[in-house]
Amino acid sequence: MQKRSEPDPKSQKYRDRFFAAQELVVRAYCDFFEFWRSCSYRPCRRARGCRGDEIDCIVARRGGEAHRFDAARAPVRAHIPKDAGVPERHAWMSDCCTVTWAKSPRAKSPRTKAQRKATS
Repeated sequence: MQKRSEPDPKSQKYRDRFFAAQELVVRAYCDFFEFWRSCSYRPCRRARGCRGDEIDCIVARRGGEAHRFDAARAPVRAHIPKDAGVPERHAWMSDCCTVTWAKSPRAKSPRTKAQRKATS
């Protein structure tokens, strides 16, 4: 049986798969900390898990849980799918939600050249 080929890490296909898996990782951290209990989005409370915007959820509540991110790493990584490919495995193993990330302010998106010219 031939092993499926994995995309090149520089390709758009790899990035798409990585960021799709990254959303699942952030949702897993939100579910681990049970952020859905204080969420104002009703589907989250009904499902007893993150169903809304996971990035906004974790950024809004990261301050009170920053000391627990390292302890949460092992239980969250236990949810790595057995058949995960390289991009997915890299997303699950990345330290996107550790203490350093949780304490850092959310980065603003850079303005494009067209936006800079329009405001000048």
